[in-house]
Amino acid sequence: MEILIEIGGVRFLFDSDCDIIVEDAIAPFFSTRKYVNTVNIRLIHDFSDAPLPTGPMLGDDVLMEYYRQGEQLLCLTKGGQGTYLSSCLCSPDLREMTCWLNFPAGSAVDTLGNLIRMIPLRRILLQRGVLFFHASQIALGGTGILFTAPSGTGKTTQARLWREFRGAEILCNDRTLTDGVITYGFPVDGSEPVCSSEQRRLGAIVVLAQAPENTVRRLKAREVLPRLLSQLVLDIWDPNAAALASGLLLDLIPRTPVYLLECTPDESAVQCLEQQLHKDGVIPYAENPGPHL
Repeated sequence: MEILIEIGGVRFLFDSDCDIIVEDAIAPFFSTRKYVNTVNIRLIHDFSDAPLPTGPMLGDDVLMEYYRQGEQLLCLTKGGQGTYLSSCLCSPDLREMTCWLNFPAGSAVDTLGNLIRMIPLRRILLQRGVLFFHASQIALGGTGILFTAPSGTGKTTQARLWREFRGAEILCNDRTLTDGVITYGFPVDGSEPVCSSEQRRLGAIVVLAQAPENTVRRLKAREVLPRLLSQLVLDIWDPNAAALASGLLLDLIPRTPVYLLECTPDESAVQCLEQQLHKDGVIPYAENPGPHL
């Protein structure tokens, strides 16, 4: 069974030895466009021949452990009690990978959403120039606005306020992708998922902070990098990932305004930010929903 999906402008071809359960939320990400730069993932529902690490760990996170296996990258998805859900062996350019699965075909975890989690997705996207933000995203016509902040600060609240009072469309609640020009939704979008495959022109990034009164200011270039780096989904154990992300952010800063919005959780926060976005020409004074990219 083959399934071709597109995430962040990158195409992934999953080629499985068995049928895969596909959740409705991921169906909008299906693609019919196959290019030479497609990432090819072979899925094998037999863990008996799966490669296991032979050298020291490169790093790990909540989900995965990473090892160097010769010239290839070996990614092991953690299971419970020292077990692994999968072993994924990747070519150096992250274009070809084989993933051995440690669960039976057709089981509850054999869904496309879970299989996406078993490949080094953020490394693949970053290598292709796509930044992975902890961010909500609204769309005003053809323009995407990102709200980014630590969990619990109010990303989702501000997005909902814009939907309620300005008719904005919410494209992402917790995770947003951008190449610095175009914004993309994400198919596995946190605890309150909004899984949209729609694309928009990146208009602005808004860093949020809670405050008793609303103030907004455009951040200076030297302020942007540390604030946005802290809101990226990165392999923090890998200095090369941070360096690559920093370079992409430095390319983004001259063409995309980044604001600090210290705000309250009500319509007055919308009014405060809206005035600044109008002033800077991010959105026109009579923004109407229009065609998107």
